[in-house]
Amino acid sequence: MGAQHIVKHLTVLPGQSLPLSVATLGTHWRVVEGSAMISSQERVQMIWRDQSLTSGGEIQRIDNIGIRPLHLIEVAPTRSIRMAKRRVLSGVA
Repeated sequence: MGAQHIVKHLTVLPGQSLPLSVATLGTHWRVVEGSAMISSQERVQMIWRDQSLTSGGEIQRIDNIGIRPLHLIEVAPTRSIRMAKRRVLSGVA
């Protein structure tokens, strides 16, 4: 975690998905291994190894559409982490 970004390594097993969530504007995902289907209210997009996607702030779900574990690197602006904590503390999730 740096002063401006937080970095996470995410693993999604075959046939599984990350929970539906609101992705903060500017959050960036990079596929390290595997294939993913990213669904939002407005679009569905496939991304594979060495491809990436940047969020526009919409509600999203990430599914592993492959037969091997999906490994992603997520880079999110630190300001979004502070805002998310503030929303949870205020009772607005």
